[in-house]
Amino acid sequence: MPLAEFLDFNKYDLNFILRNLASDFYQREADLTSLQLDQVDDGREGVAGKEEEVPLETSWTPLEMYSVSQRLQHTQPPSDPQSKRYDFTNVMDACCRLEQLKLTGGDQKIGSSNIILNDLTFDFLAFKALTKLRLHQIKLDSGHLTSLGILRSTLTELTVHDSGVLHVHNVLLCDASLTDLNLASKAFVWNSLTLLDLSSNKLEGLDRSIRLAPGLQTLILTNNSINNLDQLTGLPRLRHLSLSNNKISIDQDLHVKLGCVTHIDLSHNKISSLQHFIKLYSLQELNISHNKVKELEEVYTVCKLPCLENLDLSNNKVNQQVDYRLKILEAFGTRSREVKLDGERATKSELDKVSVLMALRVTREKKSPTSLFGNLPNSEQWRN
Repeated sequence: MPLAEFLDFNKYDLNFILRNLASDFYQREADLTSLQLDQVDDGREGVAGKEEEVPLETSWTPLEMYSVSQRLQHTQPPSDPQSKRYDFTNVMDACCRLEQLKLTGGDQKIGSSNIILNDLTFDFLAFKALTKLRLHQIKLDSGHLTSLGILRSTLTELTVHDSGVLHVHNVLLCDASLTDLNLASKAFVWNSLTLLDLSSNKLEGLDRSIRLAPGLQTLILTNNSINNLDQLTGLPRLRHLSLSNNKISIDQDLHVKLGCVTHIDLSHNKISSLQHFIKLYSLQELNISHNKVKELEEVYTVCKLPCLENLDLSNNKVNQQVDYRLKILEAFGTRSREVKLDGERATKSELDKVSVLMALRVTREKKSPTSLFGNLPNSEQWRN
């Protein structure tokens, strides 16, 4: 064993990698059992004496995945029949129960070896309970990653970062070809997926395959080259949408596509008009910072949205307008007390000034002064 470690076999050789994994999982299980016994001795055991399940989570590279995949294809006798510590069944049991996994790849050689992580082929056949999978700098093609589709029924969160993804179907249909038959087949639907994060890739837009995840509640597509919001109508449960750092300039009404979305992040884009947000009645938070909004009139339209509580317009030219904050808060009316504008709630001084502006507007428009009763942002002070 010392010689093997000297030659770095423990880092690069399949058998030694599996041996170390088996030992790690064996020790983890032993520590968990010991903890549970201590809890019983201290009278802190779970309800009705049930053992508490601790979700296993781990961070690997394609090398560990490759080692497990190869071992499943080629059966071998136990290397040490007298000890369970190094038994491969430790790895298999852990993989079957593993709920969270992060894989980090790369195109550089590992240490002094000639192994390149992203040249290795691996599959997910050993995993039966994965709910969260994060892939970072991993090659998503059938020549390197196989059987990802086996996770369709269990995954609730899928993250793919910095992996050069060009199309959504490269991820959701990475184990199949993109055809009408595939999109219509229930076999390719990600039934449990509620969060999809494809940040820091090379997406220029969405494609029809996004509809293979109809249960999505959160879609994160930051740091791409997306220039439109097409194909989002097939996501009826979508609530959180993040598209910051893209190339989006909106030219069509959004309520048809995003009618039920509550949180939208479109910071660092090319948006100049907010007219197309006017019917997003469910919207609670809108981040349009670092865009091209110039006119106050563009902002007034979203101030009428009944549920909007957080509006971020920082780093737009509209911020340079005289009394920018006061005029926007005035447009919210009595709700200006509740709203965060550019991350800050209105101060008492601002609320007082907003009340004055509202009163002046009523006079200017020759409305009855009674229209102000109960509608001023500081009107609560009159009720106390």
